[in-house]
Amino acid sequence: PCELACYSRDESGEVYFDDRRLVSNPACHAAILQLLMVVQCLGFC
Repeated sequence: PCELACYSRDESGEVYFDDRRLVSNPACHAAILQLLMVVQCLGFC
């Protein structure tokens, strides 16, 4: 399977490296997506 890592930016403009592998709970994914605007996602196969 491919690994998905994203660079995300919050409202203040701070950029975070968001490793999706660290979040296994779909509800947590939804919360993250609501709080952070994804800037770029990279898939590694």
